[in-house]
Amino acid sequence: MGTLYFSLVMLVFSLYHVHLFRGINHIFKPGTHAKWIVVALLALFWGGIPLSRAVSKLDWLLAGQLLFRMGSLWLGFLLLFFCIEMILYALEGGIRLWGRRGGGFAWRKNKKAWFFHVALTLTACLYGYQEAGRFTVSRLQMTVPAMPPGAAPITIVQVSDAHYGNFVLYARHEGLLRLIRHEKPDMIVETGDFIDFGAGMRDPWVADWRAIQPPLGKWAVLGNHEYLAGLSNSITLLEQCGFRILRNEMIPFEGFALLGVDDPSVTPTRDLVIDPWRAKPGDSVLLLHHQPLWPAPLTGRFDLGLAGHTHGGQIVPLGVLVTLNYGVLSGLRPTPWGGDYYISRGIGTWGPPIRIASPPEITVITLSPGRERSIRWEHP
Repeated sequence: MGTLYFSLVMLVFSLYHVHLFRGINHIFKPGTHAKWIVVALLALFWGGIPLSRAVSKLDWLLAGQLLFRMGSLWLGFLLLFFCIEMILYALEGGIRLWGRRGGGFAWRKNKKAWFFHVALTLTACLYGYQEAGRFTVSRLQMTVPAMPPGAAPITIVQVSDAHYGNFVLYARHEGLLRLIRHEKPDMIVETGDFIDFGAGMRDPWVADWRAIQPPLGKWAVLGNHEYLAGLSNSITLLEQCGFRILRNEMIPFEGFALLGVDDPSVTPTRDLVIDPWRAKPGDSVLLLHHQPLWPAPLTGRFDLGLAGHTHGGQIVPLGVLVTLNYGVLSGLRPTPWGGDYYISRGIGTWGPPIRIASPPEITVITLSPGRERSIRWEHP
């Protein structure tokens, strides 16, 4: 399924390059030499991401980073360019429908409209690139009846979808760790896609993560990108960063238990077995699971689920596809049995380093003793 999906994406990506070349040729009518320059540039942009992977295998890290950044930004540019193009086509069609012919402002009609289209897309890309670095904090306040009365609150920081690979910028890594340290967590939980393709992290970054030692530990579950990047390498990196990986197992604490479950790409739901179930009667169960929907065998068996995967849509048009696929984008959702499920927008990006209307986040969950279980969501 993954290979088929990737092939379809690359086919659409390639065909849109052909469409773009035809549009440029129609508007500017370049000569033979200019045409070859345009073709060469489009080919370079098209091959930026695959070339970066090939170059990184030669240990040319800087060249690989530059190629990946160029290719991923180009991917984001084309996505937004396409969306704006569809809007322009719709506006032009509306004008024609009302009988006002001859307006013709879609980018393929004239140079001014094309440059306006490009400028609008670049502005959206710049905004999205800046928003991807604007980290936010969402907060959940949860009362836990089984915690001893008068016990100190427990602060848990959820990190999801960091997408560490060979090409993450240091500023993003540094900003994330600074934000986590500021919250002084008692526990850190990571809900999948910590590792991206390449399954690479620089040694100082691994050491930075290992140096963060909250008193109740750092816990992680596997996401689909750990599977795509290679489970063995991904698990090794997570452990080197100081995470204990929960693979369909439960860890009890005072008044609550932490249940970590593999992504379905790692352990299919039909094969899911949680043994033993170590929560004591009355304890609240916190589920860590990468997907925005809980595994069917766990229905009714947890009080708060923490997930990620959706990136909150990451870029507005993709949010439509995410909603169609999962029915949710992000945020706190009630469960049929009275529990709650929180879907984080995640802290990183996949593909284009761009976010529009979906700023990255960490989630801070505060567990406090109380007579009845309740949960309150505070979001920026």
